[in-house]
Amino acid sequence: VGGHRVTNEDLARVFLSLGFATATPYQASGNVLLSGPDPADPDRIERALEAALGYSVPTMIRSAAQIEALSTASPFSEPELAPTAGKIQVLLFPGMVPPDSEARVSMLCSPSNRLITSGSEVYWLPTSGISNSELNVNALNKEIGPFTVRTMGTMQRISRKLRP
Repeated sequence: VGGHRVTNEDLARVFLSLGFATATPYQASGNVLLSGPDPADPDRIERALEAALGYSVPTMIRSAAQIEALSTASPFSEPELAPTAGKIQVLLFPGMVPPDSEARVSMLCSPSNRLITSGSEVYWLPTSGISNSELNVNALNKEIGPFTVRTMGTMQRISRKLRP
């Protein structure tokens, strides 16, 4: 939720007010697991969050099937996943990464920062860890738009939580 502190209860309340049957925040991360009769509408959710919180919150929605696919993806080869590599990061965008942006995104790569575009995600492998990376995140944001970052481990834990 954009670096602001919001309680899980307040966050869930916004989603429940939109008619979702359940709204379960996952950890204190801004992830909310939803169920309900209607597909989630990101514009409607963004308007409700802004009205409730007082600031804009870009919203990235993925179905349980999409989360499962993300959590099992293997975008990098074994040599790239050497023990010195950092954790795989998944950058989630509100929509598809425009095809004309893919080439410019690849120009942001370096030997210590591999980026692979796939649909509405970019997989990022920072070999020295995310905090030591020289990746120009602002340039990536400017190129593609707002995004949120989750580790592959977080995506896998969310996927397990979504399974019946």
